[in-house]
Amino acid sequence: MSTLDIVDRIKTMMPTLRNLVPPSLNIDPVADQSLFVRASVQGVLREALIAACLTGLMILLFLGNWRATLIIAVSIPLSMITSIIALSALGQTINIMTLGGLALAVGILVDDATVAIENINHQLEQDKTLEQAILDGAHQIAIPTLVSTLAICIVFVPMFLLTGVAHYLFIPLAEAVVFAMLASYFFSRTLVPTLAKYLLRYHHKPADLHHEARVARPGLFVTLFLACCCASLLLLPFIGRDFFPRRRCRHDRADQRAQRGRDRAPPDGRERRAGEGARRRLGYVDTAGRRRARASVDGDFGGDAGAGAGQ
Repeated sequence: MSTLDIVDRIKTMMPTLRNLVPPSLNIDPVADQSLFVRASVQGVLREALIAACLTGLMILLFLGNWRATLIIAVSIPLSMITSIIALSALGQTINIMTLGGLALAVGILVDDATVAIENINHQLEQDKTLEQAILDGAHQIAIPTLVSTLAICIVFVPMFLLTGVAHYLFIPLAEAVVFAMLASYFFSRTLVPTLAKYLLRYHHKPADLHHEARVARPGLFVTLFLACCCASLLLLPFIGRDFFPRRRCRHDRADQRAQRGRDRAPPDGRERRAGEGARRRLGYVDTAGRRRARASVDGDFGGDAGAGAGQ
């Protein structure tokens, strides 16, 4: 059961719990870990969408054919959906690790489809019919693309040998990438040739002036490529350096443990000042509006000293 399911069930049970206790006893949530989980999931989804859009843009830039770009781009969401179905069948959930694996695989999901489309275009340039070009192009790359796909998948095999906490963290990521890659190969053998039959039927064979220019002047092309790579290094000063990436959802909690046997009395002036100072320094707004106390397992009593949640 995921964190989101647990939090949702607790929130659903809160009215029932309040009716079972005396009116003088307040039952309010102190912390909500689902805020961080939801923000993290939304962040990964956003980054995966950006990666898919950039991948499609690069394909369109280098292929120069919107029909071929459309065929290749269709394989991205279908491969990811197939991977999610396989993960669900194995009892996995949509979490940070599975979404991270899918986001990691976005850029390489298009490899098989790109090779298939490019080989079909190569066969068309040899004055073959569309059907014959599709059959010949798909037949020629069947084994090479399978080997390249398995070469990528085998990199994640050692993750299945992990134990302990690392096993539960990285196994979902590895499964997401492997299932997406296998689905990508499957669609490159089935869906891509089918779409090529209907979208490339009006294929024309004009001379690719841009491609000829790149081949005729390889020095200029390599120079521009290296210049772009060097220019990207100028972005390094703007990239932060942290052990963990900065969280988009700020949700921190501070507890104050009182002496054993002390009554849960209202906070005194010193506790109030400490809580207000902590909230000011962290930039938080106290959404609770009052002090919440909790009893620990060993009998001590703790109070939420300036715990606030801001987003």
